[in-house]
Amino acid sequence: MPLTSVCKNVLRAATRRTTAPISSAISTTIAQRGVSFMPSFSDIFRGNLLKRADTVEEQKPTEESKGEEKNASLFDTVEQAAAPLKIHTQHKYSTAVFKISRRKLNLLANQISGKPIDAAILQMEFSDKRAARRIKSTLCLARDHAEMYKGLTRGKLVVAEAWVSKGDYLQRVDPKGRGRLGRKHHPSARMSIVLKEGKTHAEILEQQRKYKLGRIVGAGFVREDKPIRNPGPGWAW
Repeated sequence: MPLTSVCKNVLRAATRRTTAPISSAISTTIAQRGVSFMPSFSDIFRGNLLKRADTVEEQKPTEESKGEEKNASLFDTVEQAAAPLKIHTQHKYSTAVFKISRRKLNLLANQISGKPIDAAILQMEFSDKRAARRIKSTLCLARDHAEMYKGLTRGKLVVAEAWVSKGDYLQRVDPKGRGRLGRKHHPSARMSIVLKEGKTHAEILEQQRKYKLGRIVGAGFVREDKPIRNPGPGWAW
């Protein structure tokens, strides 16, 4: 059998089944003839692509690790101690600046100062003042914020402080007769409050009861044991 026919048969088998392995009979024949098998261009190209993909996959983790090392900071390795939680003892809240006289608003501040938060809200609920509705809303918001954000006990909140500060003092034109004019003044003010934890209503009543009992030193003298001095001329009732 000539050598050219053997090579043609081998090449035909390789082109038909490029992915399948070469049969044992063809391999023995090629070995006997002393001919080395030359892979096709498609096999070489496919093998090069596979090698490149493997090298790219191997290089990716190394590049990522190098990038992490560059971006890493010296302070990342130091463990930071957890900051202790801040314990709040009061909550400050204030209204917005609105149109009202500071003297009128100060009357409401004196009315709620020193009272428990629920009692202050009740006072503003039944007040006839126009600004009482705004102050009531402010007290409700301050109570909720003190409980949610500061962790204060809702039932022990007391309006420890309440004061009034001035706002803008606006001037407007007041037209008069005969081409004359005057000035109108529109005052504004705001109220600020401070909520703190105090004694509840039951604790206040108990404290008052102890104070009254402490003032009683003894039973005192019995009235029947004393002699009657300077009796009246008639009945005493």
